[in-house]
Amino acid sequence: MIEVKNIYKSFNDNKVFKGLSLDVYDGETLVVIGRSGCGKSVLLKHIMGLMKPDKGKIIVDNVDITQVSMREIYALRKKFGMVFQGAALFDSLTVQENVALSLREHTRMKEDKIDALVYEKLKLVDMEDAKDIKPHELSGGMKKRVGIARALILDPDYILYDEPTTGLDPIMSDRINDLIMRLKKQLKKTTIVVTHDMKSAFKVGDRILLMYDGKFRFEGSPENVKKTDNKYIRQFVEGKSEGPIK
Repeated sequence: MIEVKNIYKSFNDNKVFKGLSLDVYDGETLVVIGRSGCGKSVLLKHIMGLMKPDKGKIIVDNVDITQVSMREIYALRKKFGMVFQGAALFDSLTVQENVALSLREHTRMKEDKIDALVYEKLKLVDMEDAKDIKPHELSGGMKKRVGIARALILDPDYILYDEPTTGLDPIMSDRINDLIMRLKKQLKKTTIVVTHDMKSAFKVGDRILLMYDGKFRFEGSPENVKKTDNKYIRQFVEGKSEGPIK
């Protein structure tokens, strides 16, 4: 379980978090929505220990990661698999080499075992036939799937997706949503998805939170989101420029 307790974070005069709190429950898919620049990706970096709040606590599996050493932070990060917005693959490496990178950096595993694990993760995302291809030869959707395979390679407890459907056409976006749902069912991982794609949020989320002005202004199921008269949610879902979110 992950607990974020009353955190504050500022970058100069920009107050990103103003007492933000949330709980992430075992096995759920939590979706965080909000406008670009509101702090969604910054939240993921805080949860992974890549950033530290100015104030407040972040507790992962009963450990307050704001109070531990960097050595402990590095160990904790192995619990997380991060799928970056732009896939963040190394163009000089093949698909197989990209997915294997964490194993080579963090384990003493033999090459035949690495090859077997990479194949297993690529097969999970239907990319096993692309292992010898370089990223520049892949479509946007294929890059996303390779990024997911790489996030899974160390068998993390938590999978974090940063805008997984950004830059994809509607059909490919839906395939990525289907993959997120399938992996959750197969692997039973706790998942956090950051997005401003409401179709994706409705499809993959067990619970949806809206971030605005440094706090969460709404929490509920996809059905709650569709039915609520909450002014922040209504403006965001309907995509209206006039309203409380400026």
